[in-house]
Amino acid sequence: MEEIKMCAAQELRKLKEMEKMAADDLKNAPPGTLRIAKNHNSNQYYWRTEPKDTKGRYIKKSNEALIKGLAQKEYAKKMLPVIRKKIKELERIYDVCTWKDLLYTYERLSQARQEMIVPYILSEDEFAEQWIQENEIKIAESGEAKCISQIYTEKGECVRSKSEKILADKFYLMNIPYFYEVPLYLQGYGYVKPDFTILNKRTGKTYYWEHLGLMDVEDYCQTAIKKIECYEKNRIYTGKQLILTYETKDHPLNIRIAERLIKEYLM
Repeated sequence: MEEIKMCAAQELRKLKEMEKMAADDLKNAPPGTLRIAKNHNSNQYYWRTEPKDTKGRYIKKSNEALIKGLAQKEYAKKMLPVIRKKIKELERIYDVCTWKDLLYTYERLSQARQEMIVPYILSEDEFAEQWIQENEIKIAESGEAKCISQIYTEKGECVRSKSEKILADKFYLMNIPYFYEVPLYLQGYGYVKPDFTILNKRTGKTYYWEHLGLMDVEDYCQTAIKKIECYEKNRIYTGKQLILTYETKDHPLNIRIAERLIKEYLM
């Protein structure tokens, strides 16, 4: 129950931020509404300021601020009740919010209107693209890693082991966004490089996957335990945001278990 409440609280914070954005857009919007009419292959924009005014005054395309302001206002007006309904649902039953209702409001708008507004929520692909860009920046800032093996993934990365290649190739072929060894700061430990930083596109949640490949080597095992403890001290818990696979010399990576973990957490 506590886990559900924590998840609901996180979603509520996001929704309330969106509610504030929509409310601010309505507060600062120009009066009236926007009418968009097609003229051959171009759009024409009209400003309706009176309820009985069905046509409105023509707006020059150079007055882009007014056009976008009116379009954003109508989007905010449609989104606000959807957002508030979701907030009430979460507050009443601690349910997990699905973002599809919110995204659907935007997708139902005409392309002309979509082009004039800034949406409050990104599609799965847009969110994934933003996530990819953020991690590319982290990798670039950390400097290019030196290749220490001749093992390359389908994506073209140099990885440390054949098991890491197997995992990376599965992510790649299943169209799961991931990065290899992105720096992550853990308080009380310093920077670590999880084997894989992975995005679940459906939920927007980031996971860290560590493959512990030398668990029959004592020093390696002790280091791995310390590292896992530091993840958990930073509230990155095994089975929630941290995924672990194991291997020894006599017990290689269990590919079937890895596939089950992928389906359970990443799809």
